[in-house]
Amino acid sequence: MNAGPTNDLWLGKMPPDWQRGRIRNVASLSPDYSETSPASDEPCTVVPMDLLSDVGSLDVSNQLPLEEVASGLPLFEEGDVLFAKITPCMENGKGAFVRKLPTRYAFGSTEFHVLRPSGKVDGNFLYYATFNPVYRAYAAENMVGAAGQKRVSSRFLKDTPLFLPSLPDQRRIAAYLDASCATIAAAVAAKRRQLETLDSLRRTIVQAVPETRRPRRPNRTASSAIRYLRRSSWPGERLGEDRGRRTPPRSPPILRSAAFPRSLVRCPSTVGSCPGSRPERTKDGRRRPVPSGLR
Repeated sequence: MNAGPTNDLWLGKMPPDWQRGRIRNVASLSPDYSETSPASDEPCTVVPMDLLSDVGSLDVSNQLPLEEVASGLPLFEEGDVLFAKITPCMENGKGAFVRKLPTRYAFGSTEFHVLRPSGKVDGNFLYYATFNPVYRAYAAENMVGAAGQKRVSSRFLKDTPLFLPSLPDQRRIAAYLDASCATIAAAVAAKRRQLETLDSLRRTIVQAVPETRRPRRPNRTASSAIRYLRRSSWPGERLGEDRGRRTPPRSPPILRSAAFPRSLVRCPSTVGSCPGSRPERTKDGRRRPVPSGLR
């Protein structure tokens, strides 16, 4: 089957037997309830923007009674297609084909476009057409609004051109894309688990290496500090002792050395008047006279 040019910026070449159309010809935008309206206490699924992924999945675990659901949220049901219209969610690929819901009805973010396929297009095929990164880039160039609040308009989305094969071919193409994306997602998940294992191993090895830090002096507690101060020599009182009791200060170590001349350890006045000094005596018990140079 030969492909021919389409003259559309994002579509490129298409098989000649594919039918040309626009999204508005095969799907309705912002649909209403397909069945009876829900009662006020009927549970409904609520999907904010953060529960819609950029790989086609959505979290449908959040449910509220209809009376507690904020007004103005877009309605969607099973089989619908979600398309995030605001930047940067649109460029990131946020959207989904709603395969299954735990409730009849669901409500999403006000920044969702909701498409309900008709019998002319498969919903999953329509999702892949709007998920196409080439189409997303084309839509980004045609967004409207101020910077940081740009959106894909309803008119742009409805007028998007499509080339559609037969419904059986649409389903086969969508099934092939499902299988391919599932294989890729499984490979990505396995690689992430491997990276997490390696990161855990790295931390274990780093923690196992003994630290070579400089040893730190132990901190003195209050009681040990008091004992230390009590052992120290003070010129007057010792910490913790009776104030009326005096302890003479010890002479410096150099003066107590055996190599230091004892004759120099004298007071310049009366011998023996200095606390801690003892006058030298002769063999007959008399005091040795003080040298004239020290008097």
